[in-house]
Amino acid sequence: MAVGLTDQLGLMFGYSNTLYDFSDEGNGSLSSLLDRMEHLATINLRWQALPTTVALVGYQFGLIDYTDDSRTFIPHLGSGPQGLWSDQRNSVSHYVYLGADHNFNPQLDSSIRVGAQIIDYYNLPNDDSQTDVSPYADANLTYHMTPDSAAQLGVRYSRTPTDASALDQSNLTAYGSLSYKILPPLSASLLGQYQYNTFNEGTFTYVGSTTTFKDKSENFFLVGLNLTYEINRFLAAEAGYNYDRLDSDIGYRSFTRNRVYLGIRASY
Repeated sequence: MAVGLTDQLGLMFGYSNTLYDFSDEGNGSLSSLLDRMEHLATINLRWQALPTTVALVGYQFGLIDYTDDSRTFIPHLGSGPQGLWSDQRNSVSHYVYLGADHNFNPQLDSSIRVGAQIIDYYNLPNDDSQTDVSPYADANLTYHMTPDSAAQLGVRYSRTPTDASALDQSNLTAYGSLSYKILPPLSASLLGQYQYNTFNEGTFTYVGSTTTFKDKSENFFLVGLNLTYEINRFLAAEAGYNYDRLDSDIGYRSFTRNRVYLGIRASY
C-alpha cells in the first residue's frame, strides 16, 4: 500500500506471513528445526529524487515463531542434554536500510537495499537473550522483454533459519530467473540459484566426535524449470523439474536431488 505525502514524498507499507509445516516429527526432526510462522512488516519513506529514480529509507520488522513442541539437539547453556526447545529459537529482527529504485529505460529497471539486520533471540533459557548485528543487502536488475516476459539477476544477504543444529545461518544468495509467455495461456520459467551459508552457534557430532559449527559452511546450487498452463483466472496446471546440490563441511549433509512434479494451483 502506498500513501502520497507530497508530489515527491510518499510512504509504502507492506506485510507478509509464511507458514512452514514439515511431516518429519520428533526431537531433532525437520519439524523441530523448521516448523514456524514468519511475519514481515515493511515501511519505506520514498523520495522521487529524479524522474527515473526513487531514493528511500526503509525499516522492516520480522518475527520468526517456531511452532513445534520438541527438542532440537542444539546445545546452549541451560538447555539440557537434548538441546533447545523449538520455540527457544524464536527471534525478532529489525532491518534498517537505505535504497534506490532506478529505471534505465522502459524495459530495464533496478532496485537496491543496503543496511543492517539486528536480530534478537529473546526466548533462550535462563533469560539469556542474544542480540547480533549483521549486514543486510538486497539488489536486483530486471529486463522486461514484453509485458508478460522478463529476466532478472539479483543478490541477497541476511540471517535466515537453517535445518542444521544451529541457531541460524548467514546466507548469501545469487540468483537469476527468466519468465516467458509462450502462448496466452502457457508460460515457462527458468530459475538458477547459488547460496553460500555459514552457521551461527551450535555443534554437531560426526564419527563419534563433537565439533562446533564455527567456520563451517555450505554451498547450495539449484536449477528449476516450470511450465504453467492457465485453465482460467482461478486455476492453473503446472509441471516442472528441479535439480538441487548441497556441498557441506558437515558430515552426512551433502546430497544431490532431482525432483519432477505435476500439480494444480488455485488462486483467488
